[in-house]
Amino acid sequence: MSGSIDFSEIIAAARPSLVTVFTKRFGAGAGIVWSTEGLIMTNRHVLGRHTPKVLLADERQFEAEVVATDEEVDLALLRIPVKELPAARIGDSTELRVGELVVTLGHPWGQRNAASFGLVSHLGNARTHGRRGLIPIIQTDARLARQFGGPAT
Repeated sequence: MSGSIDFSEIIAAARPSLVTVFTKRFGAGAGIVWSTEGLIMTNRHVLGRHTPKVLLADERQFEAEVVATDEEVDLALLRIPVKELPAARIGDSTELRVGELVVTLGHPWGQRNAASFGLVSHLGNARTHGRRGLIPIIQTDARLARQFGGPAT
């Protein structure tokens, strides 16, 4: 097939910026290296009451400082004391179109470095329960983790 996409190359290029964030002995979430200067973006719900730790793709582990959180959109920004990190390449989401292929990376159910792909299925807005009201969203059919009781996807 002419012009085929090699997902293994895309995933290999993105994987160094994928980190594991955990705050207790069991349970963790994924995050991405947002900047080369030690900023890590993750979901707010990943954070617990203890100091978060970040495990880099190269297996180095660091305690992280919580720089900012936003429960309304479930985001948290962390900082680790490391420079020259492999930051994720951040694209312009306003350039996306419905039908484009997307790749997901994460650690579903504790399985590190899982990957999947899907399509952008909708671009629109969602209403929050907070002060923002409507926020832009990107909907995709990419499924990183299988649902319990059903077939793996």
